[in-house]
Amino acid sequence: MKKVLFIASVLVLLASCGDSKKESNAGESALPEMENMKFAYYIKDSVPTNFEYFMEAQAQIDTKLRAFEQRMYNLQMEGQQLLEKYQRQQAAGLLSQNDIAGYEQKIAQKQNQLQVLQQTEGAELERESMNGNFELIKKMEKYGKEYALDHGITVFLAAESAGAILYIDSTMNVTMDFIEYMNKREGEGDSEE
Repeated sequence: MKKVLFIASVLVLLASCGDSKKESNAGESALPEMENMKFAYYIKDSVPTNFEYFMEAQAQIDTKLRAFEQRMYNLQMEGQQLLEKYQRQQAAGLLSQNDIAGYEQKIAQKQNQLQVLQQTEGAELERESMNGNFELIKKMEKYGKEYALDHGITVFLAAESAGAILYIDSTMNVTMDFIEYMNKREGEGDSEE
């Protein structure tokens, strides 16, 4: 809601500045006239399925996540099997006190391994994902500014499903052109800040 109010306020301000410029001949405004402004938008939800940088980074994270989940599952299954074996043998009265202590120690080790895996690899995956999102945002800001300047766009918006923008004329949609621009720039190796 705050975004909608902010955008509406900016548009009203720009419109009033443009109108006051026409009404007074007292000099030029620092803001462009509304009729000379060019608005465009891209559909943010299209980026994950079309921006190659994002798709490649996401594929790498997904591969690591699947491997991590498999290791977690394997440890859980090993712990479960050990616990079931312990319970069967204990119910049958086949375990001495030393055997019971040995099983309890092995079960505790499996639980500890699981916890360590979550705290190390799980936390690292989360950090990589957050860093990847941050890097994506930086790239989109950079390329968005460059694209807007290259195409004479005054206001370049990001629209998303259930976002703050309720309606924009589809003639202002430059989504695929913008994504192609970003893919081309990434291909040129222009990802340096």
